[in-house]
Amino acid sequence: MLDLVKVIITDITDFTATTSITVIMSVMAVVSGAGLGCAPAMEPVGITHTSAAPPPTTSASAAAPPWKHEATFKKLPRANARRFPSTGHLFGRYDADVFVNEPARAVYAAVGPGHALPEGALLVEVHLAKDGTPGPVFAMEKLSSGWSFIELDAKLRPVRQGRLSPCVECHAHVASQDHVFGVPSTGL
Repeated sequence: MLDLVKVIITDITDFTATTSITVIMSVMAVVSGAGLGCAPAMEPVGITHTSAAPPPTTSASAAAPPWKHEATFKKLPRANARRFPSTGHLFGRYDADVFVNEPARAVYAAVGPGHALPEGALLVEVHLAKDGTPGPVFAMEKLSSGWSFIELDAKLRPVRQGRLSPCVECHAHVASQDHVFGVPSTGL
C-alpha cells in the first residue's frame, strides 16, 4: 500500500488534466481500501511481473504522436459478441468492446488459470458512454519484459503508457491467467 501512496503522490505532483482520472481512482482506492474500480478478483491476488517493462510515460494527448498500433487496431475483430458494461474500468460508467489481435485470439477466448498469452499479444478495450459518446481506450501489449498498459484518448492518441498504476495493481488479481480478465459473461 505504501508503494501505491507513493504513486499517488507522484501523480499529484505531475498532475495534468489527462491524469486526473487516475489520481481520483487511486485516492478513492487508498481511502476506501477498494480495488481501484477494477473488477473483483477472480483468483487470489498474484505477484505482478516486475521485470524491465517500460516505465510509465505521459504525454499531452493533443500533441501526442499517433499510436503505433492504430492501423492494426482498426482491422481487429471484436472479441465479444455484444457490448458489455465495463465494470472493471472507471466504475462502470462506460460500456465496452474488446478487440484482440490474431496471435492472442485463441488463448484470450479460453482465458483462465494457467493460460499465457504470447509475446506480441495486443488487447484493446474501447469505451462508450451510455449515450454513445466515445470514451477512453485502454490497451495491453505483451512485450518480452511483461505487459505494457496504454491509455489512449477517444481519438486513439496515447495519454500514458508503461507499467501504469492502477492497471498493474488491478490486473495482479488475475496473475494466474497472465494478468488478463477476459470478456465477462454479459459480453459473450
